[in-house]
Amino acid sequence: MDGHRRARGRRGSRRGGGGGGAEVGELPDGRHAQSGGRQTSAAKDQAATARTLRKLERRRCVQCGALAPVTSPALPCCDGCGGPRYCDESCQRAHWIAGHQFECADATQ
Repeated sequence: MDGHRRARGRRGSRRGGGGGGAEVGELPDGRHAQSGGRQTSAAKDQAATARTLRKLERRRCVQCGALAPVTSPALPCCDGCGGPRYCDESCQRAHWIAGHQFECADATQ
């Protein structure tokens, strides 16, 4: 019975999948598994910060730099290319004259 326990505790035992030789917590390609595939609190915080930054990018006017609150809807974007966002029509016109007319995908067609 004691020999049976010792055999299971070694690498390549039945529990480890047989012959892989991987350490506990190590994946077959040599990377280490982190907490069973669940995100750590630091990773969750980092993901939440990235989401907030993406929201802020959708709320900044490219012409005047005005920033709408995160709780408000995203600013309207260029109808032609969908890239730049504007707080109002006057900023959109000013950006068009400033050079967006040469960059916009819709204007080149």
